[in-house]
Amino acid sequence: MNLVIIGAGRIGRGFAAEQYKGPVTFVHSNAQTVESLAAAGEYKVLADTYTKTVRDFNIYLSGTSLARRAILKASVIVVCVKPPAFSMVRDALFGATGQVCVVSNKLNLTTAFPGAAHICVERMATRFCGLDVVVEDYARATASEPNPLYQVSRGPEVPAKLCIDNLFQFALAWYGTRPTLAENVADPIVAEKARAIMGETAAALSAKCGIPVKNLHDRVESIATRVANPRLLDPTERILGGRDGLAGRMHGSERVGYALNLCAETQTPHPTLLSMAGEIRSQLC
Repeated sequence: MNLVIIGAGRIGRGFAAEQYKGPVTFVHSNAQTVESLAAAGEYKVLADTYTKTVRDFNIYLSGTSLARRAILKASVIVVCVKPPAFSMVRDALFGATGQVCVVSNKLNLTTAFPGAAHICVERMATRFCGLDVVVEDYARATASEPNPLYQVSRGPEVPAKLCIDNLFQFALAWYGTRPTLAENVADPIVAEKARAIMGETAAALSAKCGIPVKNLHDRVESIATRVANPRLLDPTERILGGRDGLAGRMHGSERVGYALNLCAETQTPHPTLLSMAGEIRSQLC
């Protein structure tokens, strides 16, 4: 497969290139990034369970003849850019015959690239370390069929798992006193409180959506493994504070409220959630 990835950023290098074990050609719009990666000839992928050096790639600047030639020769073209760049990418794809696949964190791109396969990534590369990219090696995705990179099915587990992800991270931030989530999850008292919240939520989600409780508990443990990665450096204040110091707590209140409603609807006992909700209300009022 002759693969071209448009966008050598977090999604391009951190997710799309990681799904394909072979030489990759990147097309990227930032000249400095293109020059730096081309000069280095390599970059590292830093995951929780592995580190590897990637050298089997080419990278060309968008709009150049080399980029155009690569796109026209590609059998698969994976688009990994943000929505403002869609129109530019559509122009670049004119005349291309390869299968187009669009990767995003939202399934809202069906009109942007007619006929393309779509992949919605729940989690993607978190940050850069210079030219290197930190990735989450447990990434989950939903995808339209057929697609050349990722074979998964849709279903109620995706929104349920996102609820688990968000609430667990908020609970770690709420109960913890350390600067990062990695430090908070390493505190057994904080981790126990957060898992109690998730136990009640998982039981309610299982009753509501029919998802096995074990699957949801496994999800909690996968998130715990993720946030324990010291390379990710997820700051506690980002979860709690947001831009104005209250946004994070407001979002957390909404997440807890959603879980409380689920518990009430499914008649699931939820004393820990009630206690957290009371603490949040006292700070917001």
